[in-house]
Amino acid sequence: MTDKLIIKNVQLLPEQLKKEALDFILFLQKRATVKKNIPTVKRKFGSHKGKYKLADDFDAPLEDFKEYM
Repeated sequence: MTDKLIIKNVQLLPEQLKKEALDFILFLQKRATVKKNIPTVKRKFGSHKGKYKLADDFDAPLEDFKEYM
C-alpha cells in the first residue's frame, strides 16, 4: 500500500522535484546502510587519564591577541 502511494505522489511532482525526491531516497538508503555497519563501543569514563598533559600556561593570553584584550 505504501509503495503505491509513494509512486502515485511522486508521479504528480514536477521533474525537478522528482530529482530532489530521488536524492532524498538515496540519502535515506545510505544513512540506513551506514547505521547498520557502525559497531557500538561502550566507552569508559577516564580511560585516557594520564595520556595527555596540558601546558601550565594553557589558558594564558596569547601575545598575538594582546591588542584585542
